[in-house]
Amino acid sequence: VRRRASVNSDNAELRKAVAAGDSKNVDYLAHKLAGSSGVCGIAAMVRPLRTLEKCGRAGDLSDAESLLASITETLETCWRLVEDYLAAKGAAS
Repeated sequence: VRRRASVNSDNAELRKAVAAGDSKNVDYLAHKLAGSSGVCGIAAMVRPLRTLEKCGRAGDLSDAESLLASITETLETCWRLVEDYLAAKGAAS
């Protein structure tokens, strides 16, 4: 649960950085979120985050919106799956 709040916060900050065209912060936040995603076991987010990180480092955010949409969709799906699992586990107890 603590990791979820941290990952969600970083994702929100990443969305702000992309909207502001802040490539330096996009690089930093995508790197940070990729690490957190790996630790949380959300492997499906790591590759697009690493791509977004490289875009930020290069100062080219032309693909950032589509990458961010994919990242956000994956994150939301993962949280739904976790919630479903916890609900089922609680119902089985």
